[in-house]
Amino acid sequence: MTFTANILILVATMTAALAFTWLMNRLWPVARRYAENDLVGWQLSVLGTTYAVTLGFMLYTEWGDFKSAELNVELEANSLRNIYRLAQGMPHERAEIEKLTMDYATDAIERDWPEMARAQRPDESHAVNERKPFQGWVRVSDYAFHRALETMREIP
Repeated sequence: MTFTANILILVATMTAALAFTWLMNRLWPVARRYAENDLVGWQLSVLGTTYAVTLGFMLYTEWGDFKSAELNVELEANSLRNIYRLAQGMPHERAEIEKLTMDYATDAIERDWPEMARAQRPDESHAVNERKPFQGWVRVSDYAFHRALETMREIP
């Protein structure tokens, strides 16, 4: 939603609340409400507490989803940075791997994120990910990882 749409929703909600309050005061005057407060008051407090607890759980769940999405973006960005840096150790495929990592990052930011914001499935970065050097990258990174472990074990 745009900022203008959010402001319009806010104004419409406030106007509806004020209109409801004005209508309530016209149909059920304050003096009559005080007489019936003992009958309804405790029920409204229970209802308000239940609403507050439910709203709190919903916000907790949404915040957890937001944090999960944020973590996924950070992990993907760090992985992409690592691939770009590790390409320096592969002189024959370095230029191609660096180009593919930049293409992937550009596609993710310029195409995938806007598609996800419109609740559509992003496919652009997936197509870049399926290209030849990335398919073999898992094997290369596994080899590099095991080679680094062997080197570390040799250090006294």
